[in-house]
Amino acid sequence: HYRRLWLVPLALFASLIVLVPSIQNRVLEIFDTQPSSSTSWRQGLWSDMYTKVRFDNREFLGNGFATFTQYAQDFRGNDLGSIDPHNDFVRFGVELGLLGLVLLSVVWLWIFRTLRLAYRTSTPGHDYIRLFWYTTLGIFLASFSDNLFRDTVLQWYLVSFIVMAEVI
Repeated sequence: HYRRLWLVPLALFASLIVLVPSIQNRVLEIFDTQPSSSTSWRQGLWSDMYTKVRFDNREFLGNGFATFTQYAQDFRGNDLGSIDPHNDFVRFGVELGLLGLVLLSVVWLWIFRTLRLAYRTSTPGHDYIRLFWYTTLGIFLASFSDNLFRDTVLQWYLVSFIVMAEVI
């Protein structure tokens, strides 16, 4: 029964990709390998920043909070595309190093553990826990292509979901 519940969001997601042209174009752009594509310049930026962090011997502790953009600006300039990391894991890795990546992973594991426990202990018919799951999973997946921890509003949503899952 539990696995069948996941079919609904998967079917909705698949139908959005097939039926909505703007979403379809954005999904196809992900697999575009041309140098001007969004995916190519992001991969180039991530690779350059990883190389720079290793060269500067900052793999373990990183450069410090909110330094990614300036670090990328100093290394690459604006000629090769945006210097915004568009990935929370890359951003945490550059700014806080391996330690930051571990801490970010622990936070996400704790969030999903909390939601899993809330789902397992909830009474049948409490569909809001499933809504918390889907929304949090969406935010987690989006963090691979955008900087969600930079936006305070999204942080408040996550905290609200966690608190509600714990309390309810």
